[in-house]
Amino acid sequence: MHPAFASLLSYKRFNTRCISQLAINGTNVGAALDQYAATDSYATDDYGAFTFPTAGNDSFKFTVTPKTPAAPATQ
Repeated sequence: MHPAFASLLSYKRFNTRCISQLAINGTNVGAALDQYAATDSYATDDYGAFTFPTAGNDSFKFTVTPKTPAAPATQ
């Protein structure tokens, strides 16, 4: 049995940030993350545990989804 690993993301919240979704090996992990904030701040989000089925190379992908309506622009 392979152990479960915590999947955490530390990031800067900002007024031009978008919403993103983490996928590991093509499987969405956790909920979509809204990185928008009216003022700058730093945060850490816990996507939850992920168990890798085998040892080896793995793919981490962040898909950007539509921005928060309050955000003036998306980066």
